[in-house]
Amino acid sequence: MKAKHYDTIIIGSGASGMTAAIFAARKGESVCVLEHRSEPGKKLLVTGNGKCNITHEGITAEDYYPEDRPQDRTKKEFLKKAFDIFCYRETIDFFRSLGVLTRSREGYVYPYSERAVSVRNALRDEMRRLGVNVLTQTCVKEISLSRDENVKTPKKYLCRTEKKSSGENEENNCLLSSGRLILATGLFAGMKENSVSESKNDLSGIEIAAQFGIKPKKAMPALVKLKTEDDFCKGTAGVRHKACISLFSDLPDREMPEPLASDMGEIQFAEDALSGIPVFNVSRSANEAMEEGSKVYAEIDLIPDISAEDCLSFVNEGIKRMGERKLTDFFGGMLNDKLVRAVAGTIGENAGKKVSETDPEKIREMMKIFKKWKVRITGSYGFENAQVCTGGIRISDIDPGSMQIKEVPGLFAAGELADIDGPCGGYNLQWAWTSGAIAGGI
Repeated sequence: MKAKHYDTIIIGSGASGMTAAIFAARKGESVCVLEHRSEPGKKLLVTGNGKCNITHEGITAEDYYPEDRPQDRTKKEFLKKAFDIFCYRETIDFFRSLGVLTRSREGYVYPYSERAVSVRNALRDEMRRLGVNVLTQTCVKEISLSRDENVKTPKKYLCRTEKKSSGENEENNCLLSSGRLILATGLFAGMKENSVSESKNDLSGIEIAAQFGIKPKKAMPALVKLKTEDDFCKGTAGVRHKACISLFSDLPDREMPEPLASDMGEIQFAEDALSGIPVFNVSRSANEAMEEGSKVYAEIDLIPDISAEDCLSFVNEGIKRMGERKLTDFFGGMLNDKLVRAVAGTIGENAGKKVSETDPEKIREMMKIFKKWKVRITGSYGFENAQVCTGGIRISDIDPGSMQIKEVPGLFAAGELADIDGPCGGYNLQWAWTSGAIAGGI
């Protein structure tokens, strides 16, 4: 079968894949995008609860990896080089060129319409305008590398595809070739566990990279709810409360070690899990530590804006003046009743007792727990419920100035497939736009 040749083939039409296609096509390249879903950018439609938080003002590499571990410093250096080429300002300009104006709320940048579909449609329509050939419902069955004297580049990638279902485009079942192959397949975020573990109908980006000798880092869920089996958490289901969460590995009963990660914001309590943006933002560190075999604990400060000293002073004064109040009412000015009952339960106390009937030391102990509530983390809600993944192609294998895999000329990685992930708030989409634009050849 004779292969149809393109300058660039892109596998995956998510945020990074569509961006790469546009920048490559704007340079005059012939571009083909292969997508196994029924339409391009489908996952983009649900980002930001359907509003699509496309970036965040003032993004820096420090926002992605605030810790100072050696591996984090390496990733920060990589991101700095990439962001010097394309960052949040360039993202805003790029979308303006597509007809999408933006608005900012406290640094969070959204399309002015606040509709994710407007972002996806703008990218899709620009690909159409530029003549990008998008083949949907298409599986990649085989990738090979060969020489062809009729092609300007000394080597070309051969992609054998197969259509998943009948469609209008006969090219869905064919052999394609290109001098540049961009992998923008993503990883496993949003996929059911059995889909991750079982062989799929088409090759993943990880499998293609491995075919060329690239050994990826194991993928793990990130931006995901964390499970806990502590019984006292069951009574807190449905509570939302501003708090600070810090993660510790193998926490000893002594002076606190340095936390693995920390964040503050609204935590959502469930019977068997902790959720909310601050929990999502530390979940990567929790999963990494548990993968290494460590026990992981969360310490939750339920009153982060008030010092421990002021909290104890409040309690000591209140014990003298509010003896007739129940413990739930005594602490009701700062915490939800469910949280008060849960904490009281951890020390075997009844939150319905009057202050005057309760040992003052028990009340002080409750306040100390409010400031340092230790919860055992036992796992996460997995890939299916994760917004992004950690792991993938190691950044040491990627050139940040081109997104080319260093040891494989003409092979590029973009988006979630590369081992870069950030917190909630537009950071992961910014990485998608940045890596896609650079891979496409900005």
